[in-house]
Amino acid sequence: MKSQTISGVDRSKFASIMALFIMAGLIILTGTVLGIFSVIRNISFPVLNQQVHGAVWGAVMVLLGIRYLLSVQKLMPKVYQSKSGFSWSNFKPEHPRQSHPMKKK
Repeated sequence: MKSQTISGVDRSKFASIMALFIMAGLIILTGTVLGIFSVIRNISFPVLNQQVHGAVWGAVMVLLGIRYLLSVQKLMPKVYQSKSGFSWSNFKPEHPRQSHPMKKK
């Protein structure tokens, strides 16, 4: 019998979800630290021949971290279903790629 947590969820599923939550938290934390550090030290990064302040990059990282956190929360009930599991077929396209109509065979 598989080892399960008290709530009846497989430990590997629980560990995977917690790892995703921790990664989202680290993205948010890193963006916050970058933003604060950039404001204190007035750091800018060159992007396409323009100087972009580090606080802008920090804000982008925080927003992406929050988006990722919400995605993980949305994913969690699907993963915790008893019938869910890993399958390589999830990585295959639903229908095979079609060749471009302008390309000649």
